[in-house]
Amino acid sequence: MGMCVSIHPANYIYTGGEESGFCVTLINYPRFPSTALGMFEKTEQLALMLMNRLHQKSFSIEAPNVTHFYSMRPEDE
Repeated sequence: MGMCVSIHPANYIYTGGEESGFCVTLINYPRFPSTALGMFEKTEQLALMLMNRLHQKSFSIEAPNVTHFYSMRPEDE
């Protein structure tokens, strides 16, 4: 699975709090072309792997028209 990513530190400010973290950006790199669905699937696989390996409990995937929120926290069910 070829991909091109960048990783940047980020401070997330939201109603009621803030957290430090990072933002991972994937691009549809011409050497590894993909469809929109393929890009989303790669993004989701990478995000799930990072969540598990970094012992996180939630993450978001920001797409052009929607943000997908994933959580393993009981309060988010």
